[in-house]
Amino acid sequence: GHITCVSRKAVLQCGDCKAAWYCSPRCQKLAWDLHIFDCGPRKEFTPAQHLCKAIADNVIPTDPRTRELFGFSGAAEEHGEQFVFDLYKRLFSIDRSLTARDVQKWAREQTLAKNIKDKFRLYGPVGWKGCPYAWFLHFEYVFR
Repeated sequence: GHITCVSRKAVLQCGDCKAAWYCSPRCQKLAWDLHIFDCGPRKEFTPAQHLCKAIADNVIPTDPRTRELFGFSGAAEEHGEQFVFDLYKRLFSIDRSLTARDVQKWAREQTLAKNIKDKFRLYGPVGWKGCPYAWFLHFEYVFR
């Protein structure tokens, strides 16, 4: 189904499919990473968009480019795919403004590990609690 803002003030309509409504440009931007899969995009999905979709569906990503770029392939050798998945789920939950475009940029600039550390340090114990952050620190090399 289409993602629609839960606000009663949804006044912006998706310009492509006309089926999704949003309360603000910010709301529309944050919803895009999932809405793109329903909207019928004209281009290929990015690995980061596949990652966001996998998180929303609560399944480890299967897209080969996503698995390679975001550490899943390397983590498989360390029996850590679930740790990587849980790390990204926590990352997106502690910073609700984070988008697929952000993490795609980190991967492209080869700053993925640094930015993940920065986010978890910023949010401190709240971000770390119940999180596979210790696994990440031990196997950080799979994110490079």
